[in-house]
Amino acid sequence: MGGILYKSGRQVNKKVAKKSETATMRPLYDNYIFEFMLKLLQILGLALLLPVSARAAVNVVVIAPQEGDYKRFGRELAEGVKIAARDINEHGGVLGQKINVLVADDRCDDTFAVSMAQMMSVNSSAEDKVNLVIGPYCGNRFNQTADIYAKAGILQIVPVPLGGEKTAVPAAPLKIAGMRFEQAGAFYDYYRHSFQGQNTALAYNADDRELVSIAAEIQGQFMRNGSGNRLTSYNFTNYGKDYNLMAREILLNSRLVYVLGASKETAKLTRALKEQRPDVLVFTDRYQLKDNYEEIAGSQADGTYYLGLKNFKDSPYFTETLVNLRLQGMEPAGLGVYGFAALKLWSEVAAKAGAFDYKKMKEA
Repeated sequence: MGGILYKSGRQVNKKVAKKSETATMRPLYDNYIFEFMLKLLQILGLALLLPVSARAAVNVVVIAPQEGDYKRFGRELAEGVKIAARDINEHGGVLGQKINVLVADDRCDDTFAVSMAQMMSVNSSAEDKVNLVIGPYCGNRFNQTADIYAKAGILQIVPVPLGGEKTAVPAAPLKIAGMRFEQAGAFYDYYRHSFQGQNTALAYNADDRELVSIAAEIQGQFMRNGSGNRLTSYNFTNYGKDYNLMAREILLNSRLVYVLGASKETAKLTRALKEQRPDVLVFTDRYQLKDNYEEIAGSQADGTYYLGLKNFKDSPYFTETLVNLRLQGMEPAGLGVYGFAALKLWSEVAAKAGAFDYKKMKEA
């Protein structure tokens, strides 16, 4: 899956990295599960109260955070799916049926993600069955939840890059954008084309297993391509919260820094680096950052290179669709384009299969 590199929000190069950040919130599981179950029953259960002619609808659930640190990305994703559903429904639906969209906030939490998948898997009646899951945004217990959906006959499309294991899950869902660790190859490609031979620093948090795996991939890319001596790694945990000291040691050897850390520590290290050396080049994952990143980094966030997904709006294949959407007063923003594309893809597969049956759609 292609992507894009941004500098302070502006496109600068068509190299990409992959992403999905796992948040660390610990919600009150029972309360959230109850709230979601109630909402699901309210929305899907309406089919029981409608006349037969109005009951025909296929249920699509978008799994993405709607509150908390990653709400901006989650809401973009969900809104893109809703725009696609409105567009499809206005043109007759899919196989003569309308699309009913439900947004589920999994809070980027392991326990809640699994519980929600188990709950959706038991809705087997024609009216209540979940036909498609789009998501998740966060990769919490991804292999486990994907297996639950597959065994329940629920097709799953993952529109954004996820963290997680390299090994594929049984009956793997359709991934539009790959896995998060793949950003290692994208970052090295950009380095090779633009900064070959320059010393590079890799700052990461060794307490985060997922970030360690990404760091190992980056280190492997440099080693396999004969540039291992150009990369020096720095562990956040070795410096406590002394970001100025960490920045000083990094800048002794490098002016190119790739940062893999929590949003807050990434912001503080970026600020320390640029205060000490304004011309330092800082790279980080766009979707790793929370809403507080620019507030903490301040003006030092300017000039940061963000690795993120390529916008489908840049594709000539999306131009006609975008024009038609604008004429209807609709336009997906940010990750919304990927949510839009996911539902459109599913609708095309269903039309090709001639059914919403899980096995037939997987074969189509």
